Amino acid sequence: MKVKSCGVLVVMGALCGTSLFVGCGDDGSTSVNDENLSSSVDTTVSSADAKSSSSSKDDKTVKSSSSVKMDKSSSSVEKDNSSSSSNALTLEDKLGKCEDKGQYEVLHVQDNEGNLYSCYRGEWMEGMLEVEGPDWGKNPENQSSSSATKIGEVLVDSRDGESYKTVYIGKQHWMAENLRYRADESDTLKAGRYGRYYSWATAMDTTATPCNSEMCKFARIQRQGVCPNGWHIPSFEEWQIFIDELEKIDSDPLKIIIDEKDWDESGNNSTGFTAVPAGIYSGGNIYRSYQAHIWSSSVAINGIVFPEYAHYLRISEKGVRIETLEKFANISVRCIENSEESEQLDYLNRKEYSGTYGELVDPRDGKKYKTVVLDGLEWMAENLNFETEKSVCGVASDSCAKYGRLYPDSEYRSVCPTGWRIPKDSEVEALIPFEGFRYVIGHYMKSTSGWVVNDSLKEGYDGNGSNAYGLNILPQGFYSDSLSYIGAYKNSAFRIDRGEVDYAFVVRSDKKIGWFGQSEGYYIPVRCVKD
Repeated sequence: MKVKSCGVLVVMGALCGTSLFVGCGDDGSTSVNDENLSSSVDTTVSSADAKSSSSSKDDKTVKSSSSVKMDKSSSSVEKDNSSSSSNALTLEDKLGKCEDKGQYEVLHVQDNEGNLYSCYRGEWMEGMLEVEGPDWGKNPENQSSSSATKIGEVLVDSRDGESYKTVYIGKQHWMAENLRYRADESDTLKAGRYGRYYSWATAMDTTATPCNSEMCKFARIQRQGVCPNGWHIPSFEEWQIFIDELEKIDSDPLKIIIDEKDWDESGNNSTGFTAVPAGIYSGGNIYRSYQAHIWSSSVAINGIVFPEYAHYLRISEKGVRIETLEKFANISVRCIENSEESEQLDYLNRKEYSGTYGELVDPRDGKKYKTVVLDGLEWMAENLNFETEKSVCGVASDSCAKYGRLYPDSEYRSVCPTGWRIPKDSEVEALIPFEGFRYVIGHYMKSTSGWVVNDSLKEGYDGNGSNAYGLNILPQGFYSDSLSYIGAYKNSAFRIDRGEVDYAFVVRSDKKIGWFGQSEGYYIPVRCVKD
């Protein structure tokens, strides 16, 4: 499963790529279920291609030890492609020296005119660059690969009497037509089959506040906005689940949601979703009339918040993917019915664990650890700090005392105290109530402090979690076999028992997701569970 998320962003550091340290993009995106440990290193304002970029017509990939993708999308809705008018020397004069921070570090900046630039391996480039981390292997294969679609009942909007076809895709209940409700600020152009156009603030029903230019952070994911009662604007996570469900049905999601009579692309619309190429309305003109653009309620870009941008679903010849767009753009709205699963995805409303902790005393050295019971299984709520011949501490002076030790492949299976062991992947899966929940489980596991996204982004999302599970995972980082340190204060993981294969469960500072990945060749923290 791959999560696609891109668009026009500003400075960021996926849900996605395919490596232990980078988690989503293509956000990629890393397939949280079927990709590598780390997803992609996202750091911009033009949403990285969690499989794409929001306005790029050509995605260029440079092959090296890591996968590098460049989004040259324009941040303006009037243009499909930005023109490159400056060379590397000019960019260095304008932006200063670009330092080489290694193959997994990218710096994204935005100038006063809103143009996006990426600094990578000592060179400035226009647009947003996404870098995928090293190949850490595949995620567990015990997830369901089946998905179902069926036609739902007709939805009648009590406000204006408009009726809409609906469709179930997996467990999600969607409108099968674009919204036509006449909000005060919505555009009336093409108010028929293609629906009306809404700015983000209008779609979210916040026109009385400056939400198109400032941060409006909503506590609930089920944000009704201009949708009928009992329905809401889909969140970023709900669009990700939507894409996952489509990919279970067909490897080419585009063809099963479009009718080729509306598009220049072939499609059978077998799901009944019936996406239409309404494009973007701006200044009396329609742009990208060969694509569909549908708002989400989310303004966080891979965990980093940029007030002037919001996520949306882009449907084009390049596929179905999540990107970002300026909030003032006028695009379509599709509503999704309220559900219990939508409520569970509401990570903003999830509070820190307030239950009781147990205690484990390691008889070997007398060290004490907090423990927490989850789904009937007792977990260590701190990383193991038992010294072995090959274990190492992190980069901080208090690393072992605060973060625990890191263990190589040759030792981690035998380091737990008597009566305790390495957790199985099925025991981690038990903490995920439904498959799409893995898009937020990392947020629930991370500690409430200590996570750093990027020094230049301190004014935005800081990467901290809610610690709702009480596991209090801290950003320890990792060592490679060569003892090169990676991801301090930005990444963490704990070892997983999958038989002979070395696996870990990974979380990142700039992601809400958590994912499995093959971890051979790394020193990684250990959390033990009670036999």
